[in-house]
Amino acid sequence: MGIFYVYIGISFLITFFIVRRTRPAYPLITFIICFWIFVSDVANMDGIKISLGAFDLQPLRLLFLLFSGFLIINPFVKQYNRKYQPEYRIVPVYEKYMLGFIALATVSYIFHHSADIVTLFVYLTTLASFVVVYFAIKRSADEGMKRAIFLCLMTVATISCIVCVFQMVVDQSFFRVNPTYSRSAFAGLLRPSGVFRDDYMHSYIVFSALVWLSFTMKRGWTKNILSGLFLFGIFIAFMRMGYVVTTLFVAHAMIYASNVSFKLKVLVVTLAGIFGVFGYFLVATSGIMDSSIAQDRMMDEGTMELRYELYEKAIEVSFSSFQGILIGYGSVESPVYYEAMYEVTEQEEWALGERGGWHNLFISTLFFNGFPTACLLFITLVSIIKYFHKLVDLSKSEEYYIPFYICAGYVIANVTLSLELTTPFAVFLFVSVAIMVKSRKGQILNERTYEYATEASDR
Repeated sequence: MGIFYVYIGISFLITFFIVRRTRPAYPLITFIICFWIFVSDVANMDGIKISLGAFDLQPLRLLFLLFSGFLIINPFVKQYNRKYQPEYRIVPVYEKYMLGFIALATVSYIFHHSADIVTLFVYLTTLASFVVVYFAIKRSADEGMKRAIFLCLMTVATISCIVCVFQMVVDQSFFRVNPTYSRSAFAGLLRPSGVFRDDYMHSYIVFSALVWLSFTMKRGWTKNILSGLFLFGIFIAFMRMGYVVTTLFVAHAMIYASNVSFKLKVLVVTLAGIFGVFGYFLVATSGIMDSSIAQDRMMDEGTMELRYELYEKAIEVSFSSFQGILIGYGSVESPVYYEAMYEVTEQEEWALGERGGWHNLFISTLFFNGFPTACLLFITLVSIIKYFHKLVDLSKSEEYYIPFYICAGYVIANVTLSLELTTPFAVFLFVSVAIMVKSRKGQILNERTYEYATEASDR
């Protein structure tokens, strides 16, 4: 465990230095969220996280407690601050859907767990964590915080990619946040996971860093080197959906978000299409797909055939009763879950919820919380994508592509995964959304100030 304590200590010092350098308006809030970016999974390890008897004080729960206190106390502090000026309020439509999702999910959990107060409290606080983080960041964000989060994200993504290379080339057991995690890449090689609990989280946090880098840093050697490192870090994680999400981002950003000439875009897309077709026929006719490496990679426990069976069973059981449709079946502790999962997998670990899952966030939400809750979750995420896509056209600012692409990546990733809203990828998505909403607020205020000044000078 010594290496993890060293990492936490180094992360603390780096975060302190970055926050002090960027000088945000709320340095404590900025420090907490930046430090969480570094240790979100490491601090959740057994032997490191703090135990309070009935439940563990995991990093996300600590964020919930601290940021809840901030949301309660901050309005009273501002009320007695003579320098405080009323701010322009922005209430995007997705916030209404997000709160509706929380309300319906809360009803579902109360119905299923009201007999166990401790379990109910854990479920509800965990569920509300990402919302509390979102509103706390939305209230406190400024340019200093945005810069600090950007620098911390770049740093942790760089460290994670370097650790991945070391895990792949030197020692597979080095810095394994989840020691029991053993998903294979090929030929006996385990998938590198960097400083996160698995290859999924490494891939998607590095993907998020790539998106931030693309629309925040100006062109130069630093940007080119980091972009190459991040792409390589995603590649060596051998995570298929990570490849899909990153490829779609690069292709879409090249066509729609890049400011290079139209002729260059057409040339790149054309060449990519030619090489893609050529590569397909080369692989199809070379016998590579019949090799032991390819077979090991395709025929593992994550095969899509199994996932299709899981999807069918989850949907079938969810719509088999009135309870399943309205409020779902609660959690993996439900006997309905055990029976349905065992029927498909015939494995006790899967049926007990110790591994696996429905491998689709929306189907998983449907099964556990009901059809209305799953619909609101999907509508919330789609509304975020639409909102920021419109903002790009409205404001002519490329920074609003950041939440657009991260949210689109999150939706695509959850077609074959269940990356709940409590995972670092999801929480960082809402951090990015909150920061850009606050940026929009500042942009509107600057525009109005300029208009008022222009009108005054005309008089």
